[in-house]
Amino acid sequence: MVCIFHFNSATRWAPGDNAFAHGGYLFVDFFFVLSGFVITHSYAKRIHNRGQLGRFMLRRFGRVWPLHAAILAAWVALEIAALAARPFVGHFEVQEPFTGNNSPAALLSNILLLQALGLHRALTWNGPSWSISAEFWTYLVFGLFCLMPLRKPATATLLAGLLAAGGAIVVTLFCPRYIDATYDFGFFRCVYGFFLGHLVYRLRASETGGGKAGPGRAGMLAARYGSLFEFGTVILVVLFVALAQHAASSLAAPIVFAFVVYLFSFESGQLSRLFCGPPFRQFGRWSYSIYMVHALILQILVYAVRALERLTDLPLRAMATVNGNTYSVIAFDSDLAMSALCAAFVAMVIATASQTYRFVEEPSRLYFNALAHGGPHPTRAKIAE
Repeated sequence: MVCIFHFNSATRWAPGDNAFAHGGYLFVDFFFVLSGFVITHSYAKRIHNRGQLGRFMLRRFGRVWPLHAAILAAWVALEIAALAARPFVGHFEVQEPFTGNNSPAALLSNILLLQALGLHRALTWNGPSWSISAEFWTYLVFGLFCLMPLRKPATATLLAGLLAAGGAIVVTLFCPRYIDATYDFGFFRCVYGFFLGHLVYRLRASETGGGKAGPGRAGMLAARYGSLFEFGTVILVVLFVALAQHAASSLAAPIVFAFVVYLFSFESGQLSRLFCGPPFRQFGRWSYSIYMVHALILQILVYAVRALERLTDLPLRAMATVNGNTYSVIAFDSDLAMSALCAAFVAMVIATASQTYRFVEEPSRLYFNALAHGGPHPTRAKIAE
């Protein structure tokens, strides 16, 4: 949905001009909530001292930074290619290469994963990577949270609730775009969603003593009405995203997605069984790569269409005004052709992601997990937890 949202921002595509697609950016908040749930499940009981915190941060660094750095390098190569192509296709950049949002200073902040901490006035380089910056520093907050001597579960729950509320308050009071906080207050948006996910995990654990449905009332209801609840929840999400879009109600997105994660954590309905199938598991493995490569593929597509327009004199673009800003977008005469372009874009993103996962993401994850375990070459089984 985030890919389609960004495709819509660069095109005039009638099938994508609907309320649900316009709210697609909200699914980043689903990622934050789900991340809080999963990271709590995997690490909350494994961080008890500074050494364990250091190993946790090393593992998380190895999980997110190498792919981020590889895609960032590809963006730099694309800027160089735009310069080299000028003698053949002329100047078709929105801005001069290595200036503005793609300046060397912004490159440095991106390398250091600081691009979501209010250092810039716009998204820079690989725009979607702001969420990786926010997520990485939220990992540190979570690790420090785990080190605190909170002897009573109620105290830990209260503190986690205060962290989630604090993130929500900052975004609500200071972000002019409601929940759409990215380069400015993206860190606080992430803390809001992440610690809601943490609280959902605590709730599930308190109900069952583990992560799966048990004999409690919630578990029995989920077992009996799981499919009904799951389909109803999907309808709820579609309606919420379509209605919220960029309005003040979007601030409730992490709360809505916390409910979604809670309900689907029982894995008791037909949709859960469907999502456990091999195709969805494979897309799950590629999901980080899909998210990280899609903006780059879209930019290459935009450049290719602009170059083709220059070389053939075909009218392939139109002007669009969004939030008072006017810029050119890809616009073919045929909706069928635009739909085909969208399908080709998604296919290119998935194909590229499958390779970045294979050659960058997974080898880097294994390498840094090995470092966290004290050596460069432990067995795959040992570090694949």
